[in-house]
Amino acid sequence: MAKPGQNQLNLPLLYADLKRCGDAQNYEKAIKTAESILKAAPGESDAARYKVVCLIQLSNFQNALDILNKYSEVLSGMVFEKAYCEYRLYRNEESLATLRGAGKLDLRGKELLAQLLYRLEDYEAAMNLYKEVVKNSNDDYDDERQINVSAVAAALSLSNATSDLVTPDAADDNSDKYYNAACFLIGQKDYEGAQSQLTRAIDLCQESLEDEDMTEEEKEDELAIIRVQLAYCMQMLGKTDEALKIYNSLFKNKPSDMTVTAVAANNTVTINQDQNVFDSKKKMKLATAPELSKKLTSSQLKSIDVNNCLLAYHSNQVDVCRSLCQTLRKKYADVTDLAVLIESSLLVKSRQQLAALELLKSHVTQSEELSLPVQLSLANLHLSLGDASQVCQVLRKLGHVTYKPAIVSLLVSLYMSQGADDSVSEFFNDVISWYEKNERNGTSFPHILRSAAEFQLRLKNPRVAASFLEKLRKLTPDNRNVLSMLFAAYSQFDPPKAKKISNELPSIESLAEAIDVDALEESSASLANKYKAKKEEKAATTFDKSDVLIVSKKKAKRKRKGKLPKDYNPDVDPNPERWLPRRERSNYKGHRRDKRKEAVGKGSQGATVAGGPELDITKMDSSTSESVSQPVGTSSKGYSASKQQQKKKKTKKGKK
Repeated sequence: MAKPGQNQLNLPLLYADLKRCGDAQNYEKAIKTAESILKAAPGESDAARYKVVCLIQLSNFQNALDILNKYSEVLSGMVFEKAYCEYRLYRNEESLATLRGAGKLDLRGKELLAQLLYRLEDYEAAMNLYKEVVKNSNDDYDDERQINVSAVAAALSLSNATSDLVTPDAADDNSDKYYNAACFLIGQKDYEGAQSQLTRAIDLCQESLEDEDMTEEEKEDELAIIRVQLAYCMQMLGKTDEALKIYNSLFKNKPSDMTVTAVAANNTVTINQDQNVFDSKKKMKLATAPELSKKLTSSQLKSIDVNNCLLAYHSNQVDVCRSLCQTLRKKYADVTDLAVLIESSLLVKSRQQLAALELLKSHVTQSEELSLPVQLSLANLHLSLGDASQVCQVLRKLGHVTYKPAIVSLLVSLYMSQGADDSVSEFFNDVISWYEKNERNGTSFPHILRSAAEFQLRLKNPRVAASFLEKLRKLTPDNRNVLSMLFAAYSQFDPPKAKKISNELPSIESLAEAIDVDALEESSASLANKYKAKKEEKAATTFDKSDVLIVSKKKAKRKRKGKLPKDYNPDVDPNPERWLPRRERSNYKGHRRDKRKEAVGKGSQGATVAGGPELDITKMDSSTSESVSQPVGTSSKGYSASKQQQKKKKTKKGKK
């Protein structure tokens, strides 16, 4: 251990060496010098502070944080450095606590807090802090702050919040500003405008990288984040082939930023959907890497988790899909309905309709707000099970959606299929009351009234039908069809009223005035083709007596007799099975079994067939040899040979 006198004597020289290394940006040597000072004098706060700064410059944030914690008493004033190290290590909550506990922050502390709030997705608070920092700062980093402000505005737009776009100037050559402007437009669903901004950002970035001493791979790595956003815009515009081409090029270049790879992989899975499942599984592994949980936003992580669950559904991974559905329900409250729908679809796919029905019912009872997709899925499941009454009960509880024309039509059809005419009448009254209170001037109300009136006329309730038609008449006073229906209704119970309405109907003469009889006859839609052809033929044959006109008569086609087969016998009835294939005829006996194959030895090589001496022709008597000398295989072989010879002769004769 060095003596106290030596420590005091060596400190000035060591500090001078430390300053010289710092000025030369030789941070490794500066750290060694600082360690020498701390070893000689552990209480030297300047040396510890210098070491922390050098470690931060070398991006060695963990060691810098360890020094700050070790010398916390002498380095209590380095709150910003500690919060910055925690921020770079993605310890967001610890960094926020450090900044909150520091009291009043200076401008750099506020700027770090704004960046931290941006990462924690508190975009409104981050925007307010950035505006304060930009207003009160006066240095050379104004452009960087403006870029950060535009990034926060884009994030607010993507989160469906209101914000003002920081539009880049036409003469601005900063690609980051164009990129953030494109992200803002994406949040506004203006994908074409975002595509043009991203194209401009790529051009500017390529121009700025031309003077840099970088390889093509490094330049593409810088452009990767812009290209993946451009591919997303193309995908949303329906240009999936072009988007997929960009994604594949990114996978080939292997970007250093894992978030770019994860976004490209997730988007590729959405393009594949239920096709190319094997490739989607490989891409999903890239998007679900554990280290990405701290680098992606919550919306990005949610999209990846949902797509991973859907991929398991399409690949028939029942247990995996069910587990992922449970995770979605616990992790994200806003996708609970979607997770339940995926799990119920999985059960239906496995032919467990009753289990899916119970799952949807339990979810409906536990949910505070009714979800329309879940309710419609529940109704569809009841309908597939043939329970029409339960379908009607579910559809009547959809709130204002129950009174949409499509749902009204479905409910009326279901009630009529059950023969519940009273329920149809009661439902129509309910629907008409709702429209009178909420959408009296809506375009659907007249159609509802007309359908209700037609139904009551079908049930022979003309009084009720007339009341509906009177309401419809007030909405459409110039509709003649309504007057005709009113006349038909009143004529059944109030003839004077029907006569009064008949006076308002137009006369037949007035209706016929606007009809052009000649045009009606000429129209091919109102005349039969046969009559029209006769009329044209008649017009062609008429001529003036003074003219000589030769009309060629159309030749009649001669009917030819059908050809009969050569062996046709008119005295014998034809075979009724002649149109059937040979195998399906009643007299088909099938192919004869080839017994030669049965004599082939099936043992090991050199083995003899059992009963060999009995089949040896040299050891048989004459009577036996005569009976065995004509096996089926031999005669069959001789027959086939003679047939082949005949075929060859015929072929040669044909060539001559």
